[in-house]
Amino acid sequence: MRVEPAGVLVSRWYLPVGGAVVVAAAAVLLSPLPQPVRATVSDWGVLGLMLSVAAALWVRGRTKTDPGRRRAWQLFAVGCLLAAVGNMVLLLPPSDQSASALVVATVAAIVVGSTGTLRYPSIPLGRVELARVLADGLVVGLSLLGILLGVVSAVRPDLGGDDTGWTVLVLPVADCVVVTVLVIMVLRSPPADYARFYTAALGFICIGVADTGFALRQLAASPATTGEPTDLGWFVGYLGIIVAVLSPDRPARPGAHGVADRPMLGTATVYACLVAAAVVLMVGPLGDISTPVRVLAVLVAVAVALRELLVTYDNLRLRRGLTRLVEQRTEQLRESAELSEAVAASVGDGVLAADLDGRLTYANAAAATLLDWPRTRLVGRPLAEVVVLDPDGGVPPSRPLGWVGEAVENGRVSTGRTHCRQPDGTLVPVQLTVSPLSRSGRTTGCVVALRDLRGQERVERMKSEFVSTVSHELRTPLTSIRGVLGLMADGRLGPVAPQAVPMVRIASESTERLSRLVDDLLDVERLQSGRFPLFPTDVDLAELARRAVDQSRLLFTAREVEVGVHAAGEDHVAWGDPDRIQQVLTNLLSNAAKYAPPGSEVDVVLGRDPAGLGGRGAVAVAVRDRGPGIPADKLEQIFDRFVQADQSDTRAKEGTGLGLAIARQLVHAMHGSLRVESEPGRSTTFTMELPLGDR
Repeated sequence: MRVEPAGVLVSRWYLPVGGAVVVAAAAVLLSPLPQPVRATVSDWGVLGLMLSVAAALWVRGRTKTDPGRRRAWQLFAVGCLLAAVGNMVLLLPPSDQSASALVVATVAAIVVGSTGTLRYPSIPLGRVELARVLADGLVVGLSLLGILLGVVSAVRPDLGGDDTGWTVLVLPVADCVVVTVLVIMVLRSPPADYARFYTAALGFICIGVADTGFALRQLAASPATTGEPTDLGWFVGYLGIIVAVLSPDRPARPGAHGVADRPMLGTATVYACLVAAAVVLMVGPLGDISTPVRVLAVLVAVAVALRELLVTYDNLRLRRGLTRLVEQRTEQLRESAELSEAVAASVGDGVLAADLDGRLTYANAAAATLLDWPRTRLVGRPLAEVVVLDPDGGVPPSRPLGWVGEAVENGRVSTGRTHCRQPDGTLVPVQLTVSPLSRSGRTTGCVVALRDLRGQERVERMKSEFVSTVSHELRTPLTSIRGVLGLMADGRLGPVAPQAVPMVRIASESTERLSRLVDDLLDVERLQSGRFPLFPTDVDLAELARRAVDQSRLLFTAREVEVGVHAAGEDHVAWGDPDRIQQVLTNLLSNAAKYAPPGSEVDVVLGRDPAGLGGRGAVAVAVRDRGPGIPADKLEQIFDRFVQADQSDTRAKEGTGLGLAIARQLVHAMHGSLRVESEPGRSTTFTMELPLGDR
């Protein structure tokens, strides 16, 4: 059981005093005292209560420390004084201006009080919720006015449209407006203010009951009489307002919000005015109205209120369900985003995401470290500013660049080596993989994965220097050995014993193979250093493909493999060095012949691709065999030096692992691309793309 401190009980003196006033008023209004006595007690008692409410509001305003609330309470006090002035008019002898003065005073009180509501610091209310509450108040006020007009017209058919007596109906309608305003204040207030404003709203409902009874008596038998039992609503209502005003403030809980998500309370409070007025009509002073009409009026009022409550409840239930669904989806999205962020943060490679305009939308921590940029400054920057997207150049700036064009325009995953650009201009070598980023079946950008190659390049540089040194050192003795073996094979050094002839032949073949290896190593070194001579010109790629097939025909025949050239269209003019193009094609055909099973076929397919090479346009030649294929994890590694798809000690096919490395570097040097696609166990396709020629 909660025990209130003595100081709090003393500070609430208005509760027992108000209860005593209500009991005294009820004793007088329900007593057999003469009607003039009851009317005098009711008139002056209500006026005294109205002035008391105004005084309490003014005191409340003077004691509030919040400037916004202080001004609001003072405006409430002024509005109450204006309402009291209107009530004084009714105490004066009746005249033609009495009704007009009452209307003016009441409307002015409502305007001033509503202004105070707008000045009251509160929680923002949504426009839809605010409009709904105002519409409820308008429906209730007009419905009540329509009921009263219909009932009074039936009882007093002698009242004309220009009769000023009708204006007294503004009182119950004004009460509905005030209740609506108070409900808005409840919806916009923190929970600590609920009790105050709901008490005030219930007080005005009681006042509305008394005003409805007074209006009906005014129109039924002018002049109106007071001192009736319904006058008790004025006493209860104004005392309730005093209690609401004088009640102490409750401390607001941190993070507390208004009840905008509980519209049932506001709707029920507003429509209580209509139901209360209908009850007054049921038991009111209009004796000439039949009981069925009274019952019908009550049923209509109750039905309207019930229907609105049901609609509000249904909307509230649907909204809560949608809110829960949105919260669940939001939580799922948050968890998914956190998981994705954690996965991306744990990856050692840099990950970037860019939109269709080429601007970065995401960067993980590894990318920020690699690029030496803060993550917050990376987002929004052009991708081309931090990654060299087309190291060979020649791409129009209006189109997506290099590998990004392959991913965005063609939906293909593109890989290659390039450089990242740090803020100070330092270029960092990286292995780049660009993948299309799709949403709902539509490409919205790309994802760029970056692997730092600085360590790998240091190792490769050391290996290259070693291989270059060894190759140069081997070249001179190999030339001497080849010469001696050639003289021995020709018999110029004298007859060779028959049993030595096969050995001389094997030694000569091995020396030739070793010489080719040295030449390849020197080619690789020259390509990497940029000292490899190229003589690009317009070439017919179809003609070069046919020549390469003819040169490799004996190799295919020996392995019982068919080879065919398929050229779509007539124009296959590309830009490149014809000797180096043929060298690349010969290497691709040699690999296809090695791995194609006997009885199968190798296809060489040519065609133009206007969107190739990032939008520059290209002539493509694809060499497809139906061999064992290449594992997915080896597709990029086979372009590295000394790497083959079969790295085992017992591999069936000979080779140094330099052919594809040289081929890709040659193609890149001619501003083209060389890629591989494979279906393990079925086929492998190498595709070379070269820029379009001018012819």
